Amino acid sequence: MNQTWDVFISYSTRDREVVRQVNSDLKRAGLSVWLDEIEIVAGENIVAKIEYGISKSKFFLAFLSRSYGKSAFAREELTSILMTALSAGGNSVIPVRLDNAPIPQLLKARKYCDFRSSYIAGYQELAKALGRTSKLPDFRILHEQVRVRLVPERRLATWDYDRKFEISGRRTELRVLVVHTDVVPTEVWVSPGELQIERVPGFFALNATYDPPLREHTPLRQQIHYELEDVYGDPHDYWFYSIPTSFGSCEITLTFPGHRIPTHIKTEFERDGFRTPGPVLARSTSGSDLVYRCRIEANESEFRQVFFEWDW
Repeated sequence: MNQTWDVFISYSTRDREVVRQVNSDLKRAGLSVWLDEIEIVAGENIVAKIEYGISKSKFFLAFLSRSYGKSAFAREELTSILMTALSAGGNSVIPVRLDNAPIPQLLKARKYCDFRSSYIAGYQELAKALGRTSKLPDFRILHEQVRVRLVPERRLATWDYDRKFEISGRRTELRVLVVHTDVVPTEVWVSPGELQIERVPGFFALNATYDPPLREHTPLRQQIHYELEDVYGDPHDYWFYSIPTSFGSCEITLTFPGHRIPTHIKTEFERDGFRTPGPVLARSTSGSDLVYRCRIEANESEFRQVFFEWDW
């Protein structure tokens, strides 16, 4: 099949997180994207697939960073495309700057898209260069980590959220988290901002607000910690988490104490009352504890909730 792409992405694997975000946003804008982790499957010739992807793509995006400069593979990709593009006088090579690493000599004459201080502003530049209009939401969650730990003492569960986000425009109030539980949180703190706990039918809502207006195009990190007592121990337990409407990626970790290991655990997405298989769980151990991890990508944000269910 003689397939073509609008965009080829060259990057270091250490920058995978931001590249996945850009990939999702470009696809949402209607562009076809060549990305190695999607286009290359087990058993295929990596070099041949990369060369074919480069030759069949209209634009070549080089995600420049310190890690990119240290990647021999990435440098070979860049050298290959530059020799072709520059000799032909084309404008198909677009540098994307992720940090303050020096720009390669052959790219210094080209204007770069600047992601160093703002994802939204950098993506707006990139979309314009690709002939598209940026359609990012005003409130953009760049990355989120959720850690849930079941503690044997006091039948306690602790939740820790670490969320990085950015806004376009000025806002004075931001709702960041909803806790679906009938149990009153025993300890809650949020940094930065102020926390309000609201009782609504069926669950508690935790709202974090900011007194001063949030500055435009300034990535912020917010941490939330809360504890719930008497939340596990029944023959069948579950926990479910509301997925934000806009995020780059979300990593969830669920830890069980060594003497309280579930016999079975599964995940399911839910939307409008319908359930489908959830994210794949990776199982590992930490000392005597059993740990399950999963990752939710932005293209799965169509689902509003993800359920974790287990049997003791």
